[in-house]
Amino acid sequence: MKKQDNTVIAAKEILNILPHRYPFVLVDKITHLDLKTNQVIGQKNVTVNEAFFPGHFPGAPIMQGVLIIEAMALTGG
Repeated sequence: MKKQDNTVIAAKEILNILPHRYPFVLVDKITHLDLKTNQVIGQKNVTVNEAFFPGHFPGAPIMQGVLIIEAMALTGG
């Protein structure tokens, strides 16, 4: 059942499913879940001052690919 903001699974529910905790929870909510086609869409809200942005590419903040892959894995989990 979708909530008003199109959330299928909220952050508190995700914490009940996954064993991960801050700072390793890289998904905030699931907005689409289709078990028939094995499709899921998750969302992670980040800001430019997140700990993993500074220093990776000075002057050009970017989320590292390894963290993007980890976020995808957590979403799939």
